[in-house]
Amino acid sequence: MAYRRSNCMEVRSLSFMEFPVFDRGYRAAIINAGAEKGRNFLITGAGGGVASLAVQLSIAKGANVFVTSGNDEKIQKLLSLGIKGGVNYKHSKGIPPQIERLPQFDLSHIAEDWPAQLGKLLQREGNGLLDAVIDSAGRNIAEQTSKLLKPGGKIVAYGM
Repeated sequence: MAYRRSNCMEVRSLSFMEFPVFDRGYRAAIINAGAEKGRNFLITGAGGGVASLAVQLSIAKGANVFVTSGNDEKIQKLLSLGIKGGVNYKHSKGIPPQIERLPQFDLSHIAEDWPAQLGKLLQREGNGLLDAVIDSAGRNIAEQTSKLLKPGGKIVAYGM
């Protein structure tokens, strides 16, 4: 692997198991999405290993980070780390958490309005549109975020 010196940071030691997570998170946030001060990022699936690292690296570079997660506790933890806001895609249509957790209910098809909630959050925070989306899910993220992404904005996908 070759990295530009300006994109490098010193990493003292990573285990054989930790390096791939660091490499994917670093490539997604720093190299491909271009995290830097004032840029607006959406990182989906926040709370997973690579996404959590991408969140932390983006915040360290000064980006305004927004996240999606299916877990309110993960969003709360990431708020304490410095994200600007988050949307729980599992109850973005008002499904009560106690119903959402029941195994007989497949609610994956009903959370289609999380982009609208994110748009309101972006407006409320005064951050305008997104410069980049970092995504590991690979579903219809382009369609879901097209109205929130600036012209020339990037969608960075990893882990597919």
